[in-house]
Amino acid sequence: QYPMVMLEAQLASGNGYDMAYIDGNHATDEVTLDILNYLPMIKVGGFLIVDDCCNGWDLPQGYFGGIQSVTDAVNSLLPPTVERDDVEYLFNCCHVRVYRKIK
Repeated sequence: QYPMVMLEAQLASGNGYDMAYIDGNHATDEVTLDILNYLPMIKVGGFLIVDDCCNGWDLPQGYFGGIQSVTDAVNSLLPPTVERDDVEYLFNCCHVRVYRKIK
């Protein structure tokens, strides 16, 4: 069923999405697939927002940092841990990271 969902999302994307919010299956391989599949559907200037991905970040005491498997997937693909010329890290709000597609 996952491939059908991706096909439907791609067909519906038209000229590209303004924003995609990834908050689904928390397995590293599934998060990786979500990023790899949805990022190309976002138009230049649009935003990718990923939930639960700031483990190990300097957050205020008691704040939820996220889920390690999600953090691992994001760290393997996106800034600030990976240099990319097509997407930039903007900021995080607690356990959520916000990116902008620039190319």
